[in-house]
This record gives sequence, C-alpha cells and structure tokens, in this order.
Amino acid sequence: EVLCEMLDQYTIEQDQNLPPEVWEYIRQHKFFGMVMPKEWGGLGMSGHGHARVIEKIGGRSPTAATTVAVPNSLGPGELLCHYGTPEQKKFY
Repeated sequence: EVLCEMLDQYTIEQDQNLPPEVWEYIRQHKFFGMVMPKEWGGLGMSGHGHARVIEKIGGRSPTAATTVAVPNSLGPGELLCHYGTPEQKKFY
C-alpha cells in the first residue's frame, strides 16, 4: 500500500526513472528478495504471493511492477538459490 501511494506513473515516465525515495523504499523493504528464502535475508514468499504483489504495484505503475518482478522471476534470484555459494547467498 505504501509503495503504491508513492508511485506517480506520469512523473516516472517523464523522468524515465523511479524517484530516489521509491528505489530506497523498494530496497529497504526487500522487494528485490520476495521469493528468496528467509534464511538468506529474503521474504520467503510463494510464487502466488509474489504475483499478487506485482499485480497490486502494476495497478499504479507498470514500470515499478516490472522493476520489482525481474529480480524475483527472470532468473537472478533463482540462479542464486540454486548455484550461488553460501557467501553469495548471504551477501545478496
């Protein structure tokens, strides 16, 4: 809810970037680690939970939704889970 209230798609499109406070909020609240296990610092969400969050964000900003979705669904998180070293898993 808080993230959605921070998003103004018109401004995002004009600036061609998310505002700095949005980037910071996304980082602080682990939106990039939604599907990562809790023991590695993620949120441990299911695929369904992740999809619901992306759906909610996408209602306000497709740009923000894509920004959050990619690290969770297109490989980096999954590759880290399956092939990362323990040090990498802890760091990222």
